[in-house]
Amino acid sequence: MTRFFIVTPILNAERLIDETVVSVLSQAGSFDLHYHVQDGGSTDATIDRLKIWSERLKNKGFPILCNEVNFTYATRPDSGLYQGLNHAFQRFDGTDDEWMTWINAGDRLEMGALATVASVAERYTDILWLGGLLAQCTPFAGLTTIGAGASVRSRQTVAAGLHDGTHFGFIQQEGTFWRRALWRAVGSHLNDELSLAGDFDLWRRFAAHAALLRVRGVLGVFRHHPNRLVSDPARYLAEVQTVLDSRHSSERLEIWDNFQRLKKNRDSVAMEKAGFYGDRVVWDRSAGQWRRERLPVGLPAVRK
Repeated sequence: MTRFFIVTPILNAERLIDETVVSVLSQAGSFDLHYHVQDGGSTDATIDRLKIWSERLKNKGFPILCNEVNFTYATRPDSGLYQGLNHAFQRFDGTDDEWMTWINAGDRLEMGALATVASVAERYTDILWLGGLLAQCTPFAGLTTIGAGASVRSRQTVAAGLHDGTHFGFIQQEGTFWRRALWRAVGSHLNDELSLAGDFDLWRRFAAHAALLRVRGVLGVFRHHPNRLVSDPARYLAEVQTVLDSRHSSERLEIWDNFQRLKKNRDSVAMEKAGFYGDRVVWDRSAGQWRRERLPVGLPAVRK
């Protein structure tokens, strides 16, 4: 049985938390869900909203569409987003095959996201982490836009820190899931000395152990609003640079130059040998199941 442990870190999020909670608790499918909200010391009505949700679930005032839901919340002062997440993730233990993620207040899981992860994980048991397409919505959670294409992510380029928005596109945190076994392999923690790029750092550490599987579908949606920590991309990129020391910068340049050369020559065989390949899954409607494809980074699919 697939089990999920999902955390929402919050601080003064009374206007945003309800939509996020609904997007998690309304997930339908054959799985168990533990959803925990970690508050960093809100002074608005955020805790009142969480109490209402707790009572609503206790009194069966909200429909449960999966096997089981365990909803918890806690308040503890923290130094920021990533320390709050560490508090939450360290508070509860689970099995190695449990799936984990976090979703910030205001952002949302797409309908069917957990059922999708569960079905992909059941078919491909070797997968340790996966993520969907880039998707964003407007400040009032209205219009959703989806990033072009479903390009794969190679383990080499992720580990090198090249998915920084200037070389390759970012790996969207919303809708990225991983097994607890992989979380343990990287020390069971986020770098809470960072304030913006903790996800970027985590992806690099994950890639040292396993490749990211790309799901051709939307699993999570990033919401634009004025109070977001990442409202200034330049600040995010500046923090990304603090994660990469001079050795990493040299390796990144060499890997990037090699990729550009092979891509220009459209040499998919050499790209695969060099590690510029990745996997994605697409839903095969005719077969009624997921189909796994191995593709070159940044090139059209090559049929073999």
